[in-house]
Amino acid sequence: MALNLVYIAIAFVLVFGWFEWARQPQRRDACSLLALVGYVLGTVSLLMVVASVVYAQRVGGFAFGDPLWLRIIRLGSAISCGGLIFAVLGVWRRSALRWYALGFSLGTLFFWLGAAVGE
Repeated sequence: MALNLVYIAIAFVLVFGWFEWARQPQRRDACSLLALVGYVLGTVSLLMVVASVVYAQRVGGFAFGDPLWLRIIRLGSAISCGGLIFAVLGVWRRSALRWYALGFSLGTLFFWLGAAVGE
């Protein structure tokens, strides 16, 4: 039940963050661009999650210790960490995505860490 709430929260942050970014006038300062990069990296990480789930369902799931799954986990974790670093750097000035980027990157990083622990 709690895990489903996390997935709903991540989806909420994804959708509303992009709506917020499109709705507000775009600032061109360094902090807003850093937050945008962090949010984009979080989005890429989430797309990797979705693609991995679809692929796993097509092939019947990943075996325990599957090298492909372990590479996906490492890459997804690295992308989420990068997003988190950019989000933290971009949180210091007001922008449309500063809190969304931080929450989104943390959410995807927690997913990948959970996947690694489950492996």
